[in-house]
Amino acid sequence: MGYERVRIADEAALLANLKTQLEKHNAAKLNGTPLSDAEFGRIVNHLDKGNVYDRAKILRDRMHLVRDDGTSAYIEFINQAQWCRNEFQVANQIVNSGTYETPYDMTILINGLPLV
Repeated sequence: MGYERVRIADEAALLANLKTQLEKHNAAKLNGTPLSDAEFGRIVNHLDKGNVYDRAKILRDRMHLVRDDGTSAYIEFINQAQWCRNEFQVANQIVNSGTYETPYDMTILINGLPLV
C-alpha cells in the first residue's frame, strides 16, 4: 500500500526518523543539503508549541527556516495538495511516557510525524 515499516525504540529514534523524513520530503527546498542539528532543533521547537489546535495549524503551514549559512527555506510538514507525495510509515509498539506510560499497538507516521 506504499508505506514503509519502521522500528522506533525510543524518543531518540523517533527524532532521528523525523529528521530523515523531513529532509527527504523537503529535499528540493533544502537543495539536497541535510539539516544541521541546530536547524533541526529549531524545527522541533517550532512543532512543540501551543495546544492541539495550534499544532494542527502548524502542521498545515510551512515554516520559514533560516539556515545556518544564512539562506532561507520553507519547510513543509504535510503535503495537503498532493497527499500521495507524503512519506507514510508504520511502527509497532511505540511507548508514550508522560503521566502514564502508554504503549500504542500501531502508529502511522506521515513524513516522520507520529499522527495516527
